[in-house]
Amino acid sequence: MSGPLALALAPNGHLVTANGDAVNAAPQQPSEIVEFTVDGRFVVQMQVDTVPGVAFGLAFGHGSKGQRQFAAVDDNTNTATGRTLRSDDNNTQ
Repeated sequence: MSGPLALALAPNGHLVTANGDAVNAAPQQPSEIVEFTVDGRFVVQMQVDTVPGVAFGLAFGHGSKGQRQFAAVDDNTNTATGRTLRSDDNNTQ
């Protein structure tokens, strides 16, 4: 983790963090959502914005038809991006 601003347990049991370290930002990973297993194995990452420190929050929930959903907050643009998750429990995207 690099400046975690949020941490959530995904429906598949993995941990997902919003990394937004604006102080010690890595140029190749300025603001991203990172998924990893509970034993620390990296699964996938998703860039939220190119501005350091703006991957601010995240949440899991269910849509109106019961489908699993994921939302990430971009503090630079003051927006939340939602995604419907696949039903495959091995992936969160």
